[in-house]
Amino acid sequence: MTMTNGRKPPTPPPNPMRSPPPAAMGHNTNAMHDEFSSEAARAAQRYYEMVQQITQLTADLEEWRSRAIAAEKEIVRGETREQNLAAKLEQVQDRLTAERDTYKDRLTTLKAEFSTAGNIILHCIKVSEMMAGSEGEGEPAKRLDLQRLADEIGEITADDRPLPSVVTAGPRTD
Repeated sequence: MTMTNGRKPPTPPPNPMRSPPPAAMGHNTNAMHDEFSSEAARAAQRYYEMVQQITQLTADLEEWRSRAIAAEKEIVRGETREQNLAAKLEQVQDRLTAERDTYKDRLTTLKAEFSTAGNIILHCIKVSEMMAGSEGEGEPAKRLDLQRLADEIGEITADDRPLPSVVTAGPRTD
């Protein structure tokens, strides 16, 4: 069709809502479709891998959290046990200190008694020697008052108490 002035009428602009016919796109449509679909597949694969990684990291987090809670419980149990052992150690130390002091007192008493008994025996020997020496020199022999000596020994040893079974039984083996 021609216009009166001899020109051709203008062609209407293409409708933007209307896509060109597939024949007009040719092989470029398939190439673009393939490129978009491979990119979409890669994005989907990355998304799937990220979801798997998040799931794995969440499981690892829960495992570490449970380990931390178990470790905290073990620490509390260890601290409690340490406190119990410290208290028991203190009780044993107190008991052993008291027992040691008792034995020291008994040893001191025994030493004093043996010293007194030894002094009495030495005094008896000196008196006996004096009496024996006096008889040899022609002087009248002094009589030894054995009853008075026995009474003195009895007074000194009147405080004798039987030794406790701890002392007579000997050392413990447990």
